[in-house]
Amino acid sequence: MTDKILATLAVLMLTVSPSLAHAGDRVVARVESLPITYLEVREAQSEGQGIPFDEALEMMIDQMLAFAWARDNKVYVSNEEVEDIINSLRKSNNLTEEQFEQALIGQGMTLERFRKRIHEQITASRAISIAISQRIQLDEETLQDMYRQEYKPRQSYTLRHIFFKVDSDTDEAEKTRIFEEAENLLDDIRAGMPFEQAARERSDDTTTANRGGDLGTFSQGELLPELDAVAIQLEPGDIDGPIETSAGYHIIQLTSRETIPPPPFEDVREGLVRKWMEEERMSEVEKWLTELREIYYVEIFPDDG
Repeated sequence: MTDKILATLAVLMLTVSPSLAHAGDRVVARVESLPITYLEVREAQSEGQGIPFDEALEMMIDQMLAFAWARDNKVYVSNEEVEDIINSLRKSNNLTEEQFEQALIGQGMTLERFRKRIHEQITASRAISIAISQRIQLDEETLQDMYRQEYKPRQSYTLRHIFFKVDSDTDEAEKTRIFEEAENLLDDIRAGMPFEQAARERSDDTTTANRGGDLGTFSQGELLPELDAVAIQLEPGDIDGPIETSAGYHIIQLTSRETIPPPPFEDVREGLVRKWMEEERMSEVEKWLTELREIYYVEIFPDDG
């Protein structure tokens, strides 16, 4: 979370226009006794890469709602934490304390107001983490369902192929001739010609031809879709083709197949928990902020932003 805040503040520091420094003190909204100024909304616009003013205002209201909840629930951020973030930001920009403060002044912002901005963002972020962690209960059954959906047995297979190249500008007559050539070779292989010999002598894939057509081992979904759809249905020793792909025609032979079991649940449980918590968190944050709007008085003043 700290890294995200640092990145956000770095954008803020580089994009605030000095011309807004004086006009920006106008209050455009208030959450209870907490004011939101025009300049703060414009800063939020910069952080959001130019989002509309109204959307940035809603973001600031959400932040102030979280800040108000933090205040009422005794969620604190120390001065030391704020200074640590300022120092990290300053050092990441290779600035001395004096240079850093001058850079802020050049963007129409005092160091004291910058501290206040950092304090509000960290406090709101911490409030969200605390409040949402209290609302989310880990559901073991859901984790098991996620595991079954995301970690299924996979098929792994080893293939040989013989490739007949078809260029993008090849006319239909030539494509038909190449296809018939592939069919004739497939007949020869089924009549007893060794697949490896046919690959060495006839395949246009010179890299695999020297290995008797050996393509290697693949998991389901890693090959071209046309080849994958056929290979998954073959048994070891089976030959099929010609199979058309965007590159040409293929004759394939499945040499071996293996079923790879999913990793043990306990090995991936932590990652599933993180994913579940994040998905639940996004939903709960929205619900929580909506509830806070019923608790805290929010007033939006007419603006010309």
